[in-house]
Amino acid sequence: MLSHSTTRTVQQLGWGLHFTAFLSVCGGVAAVVCLLFSPIADEREQLSLRHEKASKLLAADGPTRDINTNRQHQLANLQGELTTAVERVPETANDAEFLAQVAEMARESEVSLSQFRSGAEFQQASHTELEIKLSARGTYPRICRFMDALQSHSRLYKVTSLSLIKTATEDVIPVELTLRIFFAPKNSLPEKTHG
Repeated sequence: MLSHSTTRTVQQLGWGLHFTAFLSVCGGVAAVVCLLFSPIADEREQLSLRHEKASKLLAADGPTRDINTNRQHQLANLQGELTTAVERVPETANDAEFLAQVAEMARESEVSLSQFRSGAEFQQASHTELEIKLSARGTYPRICRFMDALQSHSRLYKVTSLSLIKTATEDVIPVELTLRIFFAPKNSLPEKTHG
């Protein structure tokens, strides 16, 4: 058998080895925890920062989405106006047909149409404009009715000049009107885009 002092020394060595093993296990566990959980904590912090940034973007996205929706509605309205305008432009001048329609409007407005002259053509990139000169006479209210009727005409045109000459002695006013009617082959006009 072993002596008491040897037993005691062996016991102390045993406890020392157990304590060292315990410290080694604790150190190993701490190292594993640091090695495993440190990257997870870093990733969590990065995800938190990305979440905060995304939240800010989403908060700012509401007005952007509203602006985009508004622009889409404006674009749709403009496309509708373009389609309507294109439908109002014939492929040929048809100035004789236009004269007949203007003469009918003048008759209904009780305005006397005395001259109708086709003038110069003005070639544009997508269409041609034909200048038309009209001479008419009527009272001021009748001329206003005639101009209202012209304004509601289905054909696209623009008035380039209007001259009313009021005399002190007459109620009838002479009118000189110059306008341009538009025409173009359909393939030269812009088409409605679908978006």
